[in-house]
Amino acid sequence: MPRPPPLPAWITVPWTMSSVEIAELCAKRHGDVIRYIKKMCLDLYSVDISKKDDADFRYQGISMAYDDHGYIEHVDLDRANSYTPVTGSVVRRKRVIDRWMLRESLGQASL
Repeated sequence: MPRPPPLPAWITVPWTMSSVEIAELCAKRHGDVIRYIKKMCLDLYSVDISKKDDADFRYQGISMAYDDHGYIEHVDLDRANSYTPVTGSVVRRKRVIDRWMLRESLGQASL
């Protein structure tokens, strides 16, 4: 029996939204979004992501990218965690939800 074709990359790669994209969608400074994500990680998971322990750190659907100086360059969040930084505003939350829906309709893990 012939083997089935491999799955497209957008199915096998975890879907994430970056802190940069969230900042753009919500008209917020990227530094403010990073600060909130740090607080979220500490409050929800008791993890201090501001300390670079591992360049490939991944935890609970969150992964960080650090620059050469050890500072957070951006954070990639899974779907559930990407809603958390914007839950205070219906308009901002709707923008993030709309972006996720667009990605799903296009079949793209990131835009």
